[in-house]
This record gives sequence, C-alpha cells and structure tokens, in this order.
Amino acid sequence: MCWRNNGYISTPGCIKIGPFAVNHAGQITRMSASGVPVVGRIATAPDATAGGLTISDVVSYYFGIVHGVPITAVAFRLTDTSYRPVNTSPALLSTLDGASDNHYQDALPNFLAPGDTLYATDGFDTTQITGLFCLEPNGGTGNLPCTTLSKA
Repeated sequence: MCWRNNGYISTPGCIKIGPFAVNHAGQITRMSASGVPVVGRIATAPDATAGGLTISDVVSYYFGIVHGVPITAVAFRLTDTSYRPVNTSPALLSTLDGASDNHYQDALPNFLAPGDTLYATDGFDTTQITGLFCLEPNGGTGNLPCTTLSKA
C-alpha cells in the first residue's frame, strides 16, 4: 500500500503487506506489514451487497502513527453488478465509523462498469479497526454496501 503527499501526510511512502495465511474457509488468519506480524491490529467483515455493488474480503489494519497521524487502512474486493457512478475521481467514497477524515480516497477506483471486479483500499485517521465500514456515492445519493468490521 502506498500513499502520496495529500496535504495531511507530507512524505510519500509505501508499506509491504503480506504474506497472508488463511484458514479452510478462506478467512485471513495471519499477515505481516513490513515484516511485522499484525496480530491484534486486524479486523474482518462479512460480504455486503447494495446499489449494484458487492464488497467482499474486507479487512482493516491499524498501521500506527504515520508522519504524526494515526492510520487505519481498509482493503476490500469490489464487484460491480449494475452501479452507475454519478461522478468519477473517485467513483465512490468510503467511511469508517469513528474516523473524522479519509486520507487515501485517491486509492479508490475512478471508473467502474458492470462486470468489473477490483481490489481497493482506503485509509482513515483513527486507531480503531472495528465498526461500520460503508461505501457512498461520490456526489450522489443512494444505498451502497455497508459491513461491520470485527476483530479477527
């Protein structure tokens, strides 16, 4: 996962996420960030579908303090079955309960079309890894998927 200068974090950088270990059900049970195990700092959520989008493989991770700002990232698989974005750059936004700011919305997709499946991530200024994670239309109204992150 990489970030760029966005007004909140002045130094661009990257962190290597992986390798992942999964159980027989395909759930992530262990992973590392820059070689450091993330036990206790990871949460997962069930799949959710609404408004022509499905989010699955949802996982959050607290990175710690990055350039003076607490950062929790949420990564997910996004499948578009019939969503038509109102605006692009990005095509949708995301929220995490308890976070007051979204730092990585530039990592969200700019364009979506029915049949697309992609992986996306977003980062928030919070130490919290659990709670309600939702997608929202960028500049529009509508019901998009929400799911609740719980500690893994």
